[in-house]
Amino acid sequence: MMKYTGLLLVILLIFSGCSGGSGTGSSKIQFEIPFDGEQKIACEQYADYLKLMSEGKHAEAFEYEDFSLWPSLVRERYLELRATSPEFSSLLSKSKIVFTQCSEQPEWGIFGHTFTDAFMIAFELEPPTDLTPKEWIFADILADRSNVTVLVEIDGRPKFLPSVGPEILLIDNAMKAYNDYISAISNKEYEKIFDFTPSAISSVTPRAQIAEDWNTPDGHSISDFTQIINIEPIIGQIVFEPSVHTINYRWGVNLYVMMDLENIDEQNTTELQQVIIDDWRQGINSKVLMVPEGDEWKVSAENPLF
Repeated sequence: MMKYTGLLLVILLIFSGCSGGSGTGSSKIQFEIPFDGEQKIACEQYADYLKLMSEGKHAEAFEYEDFSLWPSLVRERYLELRATSPEFSSLLSKSKIVFTQCSEQPEWGIFGHTFTDAFMIAFELEPPTDLTPKEWIFADILADRSNVTVLVEIDGRPKFLPSVGPEILLIDNAMKAYNDYISAISNKEYEKIFDFTPSAISSVTPRAQIAEDWNTPDGHSISDFTQIINIEPIIGQIVFEPSVHTINYRWGVNLYVMMDLENIDEQNTTELQQVIIDDWRQGINSKVLMVPEGDEWKVSAENPLF
């Protein structure tokens, strides 16, 4: 299992966008860079990027983005999303950024692109104590995660792998909703699955029908399966303008999931269970798309789990 975790973390890191808010006035963001030479320059470039985010200068921050690092990138949606949470920018503007790692990554690759020279940058955010309740929401999430990005040069300009931004809250909420979805399946609470069904389906399929479709030998097989494999989302990636059953959303979250197969006896798995295992191992189905509808998150999955 560790080789899959390592591969995903190295290739994908944590995607959550870049900036939020409509401006914070005067930013007092601070930086601590304990490096020299090229490492210092790389951190200074990322510091410039974070400073723009702390000032709510979304259009300028967009210049540090690139399709090769964010394949679904849409400028209009990017700027719209940045404007949803000014408290994220204001949190940055009051905080201190401490860089903890800056290491060269020769021949680093992602999404089919390979870069001759790259720098992996890690940092911690040290917030002040006098934050607003909304600022604390973001500060608490950042305190529980590793903030890692990668710097590459494209056409002579520094570009960064998405790492922090107001999207961390979207991703956090999407992960919680997905865990609730898996819990409903595991506990055989099949009527609850309706609550996670995209409106394109739920609008034409009654709750009782969805529960009936799940309350079958195959449905019970999947429920029993989830009780053993300990499935969980580990990485979230913002995607812009996903479409689910002809309904277009402004954005959504791709969650990359892990399964613990150590306790699975594959000699005694059902055909459906084995298909799920094989697809996940081959990377055919190892992620789930979550889309927002109002304050709720819906699950768009190619198979019943992801």
